[in-house]
Amino acid sequence: MSDWFCCFDAAAVHVSVVNEFPEDLYQAMREFISSHPNRDQYRLLQAALAGFLFQRDPPCLSR
Repeated sequence: MSDWFCCFDAAAVHVSVVNEFPEDLYQAMREFISSHPNRDQYRLLQAALAGFLFQRDPPCLSR
């Protein structure tokens, strides 16, 4: 696995991502967001991605 994501300041970098989701995942996301008004699609995906990265335990996150 590449360590490229460890090399830059996450607060200074913003990236737009376009992705296609399976219909059932999309519906689950819509239902979650509609039942949690303090959340939006960006916070949901940010939390999911952060959880994924912490599960993989990249070396730069375990300093």
